[in-house]
Amino acid sequence: MTLFTQKLIFGLVGGLGLFLFGLTLMGQGFQKIAGDKLRRFLGTTENPVLAAVTGLLLATVLQDGAAAVVLVVGLLGSGLLRLKQAVCMLLGINLGISVTVHLIAFRIEHYPLLAVGLGFLLYSFGRRRFTRYLGYSILGFGLVFTGLDTLLETMRPVAGSILLQGTISRFGRLPAWGYITGALATFVVQSSTATIGLLQVIASQSILENGLYLPLLPAALPFLFGTNLGVCATATL
Repeated sequence: MTLFTQKLIFGLVGGLGLFLFGLTLMGQGFQKIAGDKLRRFLGTTENPVLAAVTGLLLATVLQDGAAAVVLVVGLLGSGLLRLKQAVCMLLGINLGISVTVHLIAFRIEHYPLLAVGLGFLLYSFGRRRFTRYLGYSILGFGLVFTGLDTLLETMRPVAGSILLQGTISRFGRLPAWGYITGALATFVVQSSTATIGLLQVIASQSILENGLYLPLLPAALPFLFGTNLGVCATATL
């Protein structure tokens, strides 16, 4: 194994690990702050708009679309939710996932390190429960972007490689490959947010290195649709 390959593998594994761990911390922190209240509120969402907003909040709190879908399916199976409520919540969950992904798309330079330090201080020295778990969430937020920065730096040398560009263009020519790859990646990682975040990293580096934009769209869309299939597979299991 060459040094370059070793750095590539370690960077991808480490960056993805930081990203997923950060998402987990954010979700756990938000759950501790508002999880119980939100769970009690779920059964009272008779209005479709309110149900969709609840789904959006649920995805934001859990920071995991698959976990949110599993929770809604469980509530539906137990009779606490009607089918109409569940469908509206699922639509809201998709909106919540997109909000998280949009936040990931922002480039905030060195602020993730500040968030890591601030979150650690709040969690370690905070006396109130709210303060501690707020720090927990801020720490996770910082780790998410630290992981993304690691992935960006790792992908920069290979962004213009013929193999990567050929793989991306194949998704555009054969959408079924994009569906399958997106679904499998989401199922393995158990997080559609992480999968889409990794796609954003690859796309951003390809645009910076090669000026590609429009050619990426037909390749990225099947992959994005496939991530929804991966979330459904997790919920089905």
